[in-house]
Amino acid sequence: MVADAVKLVRDTVGETDTEKHSFSCTYTDRGQKLRETKANGNTVDHTYDLDGSLKSTTEKKADGTTLVASHAYALVASTAPSTGPGSRRGTAMTDLETLRRLMPPKAAPETSVDWALMSESWGTEFPPDYRAFMEVWGPGAIADFFQVQVPEPKAEELSSPYGGMLVETLTAEDAWASFGKEPELEGARPRLIAWGSDAAADIVCWDASGDDPSAWPVLVHHRGKGIWQRHDCGMVEFLVRVLRAEFPANPLSDLSLWGRHPALFLSESEEERLLEQGLNPWAAPRTRTP
Repeated sequence: MVADAVKLVRDTVGETDTEKHSFSCTYTDRGQKLRETKANGNTVDHTYDLDGSLKSTTEKKADGTTLVASHAYALVASTAPSTGPGSRRGTAMTDLETLRRLMPPKAAPETSVDWALMSESWGTEFPPDYRAFMEVWGPGAIADFFQVQVPEPKAEELSSPYGGMLVETLTAEDAWASFGKEPELEGARPRLIAWGSDAAADIVCWDASGDDPSAWPVLVHHRGKGIWQRHDCGMVEFLVRVLRAEFPANPLSDLSLWGRHPALFLSESEEERLLEQGLNPWAAPRTRTP
């Protein structure tokens, strides 16, 4: 069943500060994005498996027939070794459902991602679990500590000097050249793309050197230890294992997320909405006394 709600969203990020784009979305009764109509009239339809996992996305031009892009998200087990403390243990979509339970999404995201532009600008596709995360949660923060970066097309000029995928990637490249590595990373020359950062100044990246984005490992610059560490898991599995405290040791410099669930995630749009209402987005809800 399709929810009746249709939301109009204005994206104020454009080539200039005054450029605005409008797009609308319809949602399923589970709060998942069903159809997105972009500013150029293109539509993006989303389908889901019975368990709520993203199954496919199909973008067509405004004429309703011309295909722009189509992506299927199959439940494919990882080909990485299945043993060892840092190994991949299952499928990306299984981890996505686990993360739903550990970090329930509060609202459907309002971010429209042009994945074709992302792939063209970065020269690679992006991991299916990251794309699925953006469909369910969108960019935002976990527990006012960990920031999941907005998917930004690679560009010569930074859209913001204060943070984001581009800034964090440049910072990660500097940190790779300046800080030590675990023995298994000595001599490595990874292609870093940052997808997360936190209030302890850790940077969380993919090593995007491989041809298969679903097999990209996670590299963490552990600011507290001043060292780079590798974790053979994807982005969503990394978050699951942090919230469940399943790594041999906390991969981040702070205990804010370590073994803490359910965790509160707020998308950038939801946090902004609460701030506009004069509310502290991260304040604990008040309990009424009888």
